[in-house]
Amino acid sequence: MYVQTNIGNNKEQTAFKDIEVKFPRPFGDMPEGIPDTIIVIATLELDNKFDLSGASDRFTVNVANITKEGFIARVTRLDCEGWDMDLKLNYMASTTTIFSKGV
Repeated sequence: MYVQTNIGNNKEQTAFKDIEVKFPRPFGDMPEGIPDTIIVIATLELDNKFDLSGASDRFTVNVANITKEGFIARVTRLDCEGWDMDLKLNYMASTTTIFSKGV
C-alpha cells in the first residue's frame, strides 16, 4: 500500500512533530505460519509553493509503534525549529511476506 498524507506546518517552533497515521485499510490477521510483521518505509515531500533554491531546510522522518491499524511518524527539522511549509508524508506499508517476494 502506497499512501500520501499531509503533515502540515509546525508553527509551535519545536524541532519535531509527531503524527499519528492510520492505514486506509488495517492489516488483517496474518495467515498461519506467516510472521506478523508490518514494514513501513516513509519519505517526506517538501511544499513546492516555497522557493527552496539556496535553502538549507533539512528534515528526517522516523517511524515507531507500528500496528495493524497504523503508526507514529516523527518529523524532525535538523537545521532549526518549526516550519511554515506544508510537508507531506509518503509511505509504503506491507508485510514482510510481500517484501521478501519482491512484489
